[in-house]
Amino acid sequence: MLERLNEYMEEADRNTLAEMSDSDVKLSLFISLKKGCGRELLDTITQEFRKLGFKRMFLWTDTSCDHEYYPAHGFTLATEYRDRHYSTDEADYMTYIYWKQIL
Repeated sequence: MLERLNEYMEEADRNTLAEMSDSDVKLSLFISLKKGCGRELLDTITQEFRKLGFKRMFLWTDTSCDHEYYPAHGFTLATEYRDRHYSTDEADYMTYIYWKQIL
């Protein structure tokens, strides 16, 4: 099970990096169980990335998370795909790659 999770995360990272340019930065996995913590974290990290001169930040998420949060907060969907690791005949497990302008 951990091997499948690792493969899934590596594939999502590769797909995210393929969407990016040298002036972009990728956020890695973070999980918050307390509502509102993610927004505070994103606001703070956006300010830091802006100071460092990055133009856009990218992240990936999936159907197990509140993926609708991102377009509602200024992120643009770069691409989405059906994940082969967790999709079943009955249900598609989707991965979403988002970006946001920070400069």
